[in-house]
Formats: sequence, structure tokens, C-alpha cells
Amino acid sequence: MLPGDTNTQKYIVIGIAAISLLLAFSSNNVLLLIITAISTVLAALMLFFGDQTFPFLAKMKNVVIVMNQTKHEIPPTMDVVIKQIGNTYYASRFFGLKLYEAFSDNPEGVMNLKKQFEQVVINYKKPFKISYLMYAIDISAKKKELETKRSEIALRLQKARESPSPDLLTIERLEREKAYWNQQIQKLEQGLRPMDIMIYCQVVAMGNTKDEVIQKSRNEMDELKAQLQTALRAETYEIKGPDLLKVLEMEYVIPATTEEMYKEIGKFTPKQG
Repeated sequence: MLPGDTNTQKYIVIGIAAISLLLAFSSNNVLLLIITAISTVLAALMLFFGDQTFPFLAKMKNVVIVMNQTKHEIPPTMDVVIKQIGNTYYASRFFGLKLYEAFSDNPEGVMNLKKQFEQVVINYKKPFKISYLMYAIDISAKKKELETKRSEIALRLQKARESPSPDLLTIERLEREKAYWNQQIQKLEQGLRPMDIMIYCQVVAMGNTKDEVIQKSRNEMDELKAQLQTALRAETYEIKGPDLLKVLEMEYVIPATTEEMYKEIGKFTPKQG
């Protein structure tokens, strides 16, 4: 087994690849050289770009990822985590939340949010988990980023309003999102140090077969997503593929610095104020 340090693994792969290519060249065997070159390229892709290449290869080969320490399985779809305990199967799904309203400056809004969230818990009737990952932001380029997001939303809002058949719900959501980015820009201009929060939820279903729990967990996730979207006036997105593996890793070890946060999970981190 290769050492756990990623840089050490890279050096080992580079060393093995260099030796293999030298041996292939010295043998004057064209077929061996081609096979060695292809194998080296594949190994490099898996190590240097594993998050992008592995899901694709897993689907092609119908590979099931088995997490040996926890005895969980991830099917080739990479959208659900399955575990068997005795004769019972459990399936977990994860989805993220994006909030576009700030309630901290509005006590009435906080109380209303609390009541609506409690109602979701009562209506859903089953356990679910919500995780928060919070960190402060370097504001050097933040204002420009927020202004870009506001411009994008303003353009989408204009197109939605000018549509021959305007969708009032879409317009309302885009107006809230634009107001949110305006508020974040104003906070930066007032000297407030911003904070990011990543929010994701986990739901679990149980049953007698894998197929049963896979479908049940999908239904459970869709139900809770719909309720939280309405109650919190939020957007939701399913966490799957490489992002699912990152979320599972965060159950044990979270990023230690802001730089790691952006590097590891920046792709799907929703921005909060």
C-alpha cells in the first residue's frame, strides 16, 4: 500500500513510471513501450485527478466503492451510501442548502424561521441531520466576486421579467437572491468581516433490499428538500459524485484552514452572510 501522504504517493508513481519507461525503451519492444505508456498515463490521471476520473471509470466498469473501515458501499451512481446491518439495509443521501435571506438583524425573522423549521421537523416525522461548516473569508477579492454574482442574478431577473410567460415564483426567488447579494456588498462596504457557511442535510431510509432502500432514500430526500425549500425559502442541490466523497470525509476530518476549504470543497460551497 502506498504511504498516506499525497505528495509521497505522487513521487512514487513518477519514479515507477520513469523506471518502467526506461526499461521499456531498453527492451526495444514497441508493444511493451505502448502498454507501459498507457498504464503510466492512467495511473497519473487516477492519482493527480482522481476526483474527476474515478467517477467516470467507476460508471464505465460498474464499480462499487467499499469503505472498509465503516463497511459502507457507494454504487456507481455515486449519489447514495448503503450499509447492511444484519438483514436490514440502510441508505443515506445528502443534499445542500443555499439560503438567500439574512435573519440575524431581524428578530422577528429569526422567530418566524424557527417556527417554520420546527414545523418541518414535525411534518417530516423521521430523523434527519443538518451539518454546518463555518469559516471566515479573506475579503481581498470578495467584493468583486459578490458584484459579479449580483450582475449575473440581475441579468437572469431581467430575462425572467421580460419573458412572455413570467414565472412569479422564479421572479420572487431571483429578487430575494439579488437583495441578498446587495446586502452582502453593503456589509463589506461597512467594514464587516464576512463568514461563509456550508449547510448540508442527510436523510436515511431502511428496508430489506438494496433496491428498496435506494428508492426509499430518494423519496425521503425529495420530500425533505421540498419542505425545507418552502419553510426556509432556500434552494437545495443534491450532493453526489466526488462531492459526496468529500462530505463523507468531512464527517471525520474537516479542512484545517480556509485555503483547504476552498481547495477541497469550494465547488459546492454555498455562500452565506
